[in-house]
Amino acid sequence: MVNHMRHALAIVALAAFAAHCLAQVKLRTAAGPIALPEFVIESKLQDGNGDSILASEEHGTLIVRITNRGGEARGVVVRVRPLIPAPGLVHDTAATIGRISNAQSAEASFLLWGGEDLATGKVVLLVDAEDDTKTGGAVAR
Repeated sequence: MVNHMRHALAIVALAAFAAHCLAQVKLRTAAGPIALPEFVIESKLQDGNGDSILASEEHGTLIVRITNRGGEARGVVVRVRPLIPAPGLVHDTAATIGRISNAQSAEASFLLWGGEDLATGKVVLLVDAEDDTKTGGAVAR
């Protein structure tokens, strides 16, 4: 009988961190200035046993909440990727949210799986949110 060693991997994603757009860009049309989206990103890990640590052969969900503090955002897409390669971590990479109006929030869920070869340690996941204007995005980790 094969004895599989369980490895634990702490997923660090946006812990107590909110990201804002790097630069506030103002566009002007004949009708006046256009307010561009500005995103704040928060996340939470929900794993199989509730300890917020994704272990080998365990499923989890990364819940990403995007709040728009600027002008209306359309075509919002959220992407997740590890800062450095994370062998054994299998995850969804993108989710389409669509439209987020000013002062509104939306959530996207990313499924995570800790494979049998998941190493012990911390993984930093970068979360990128971008809209059709390509200016309202935020990158957070």
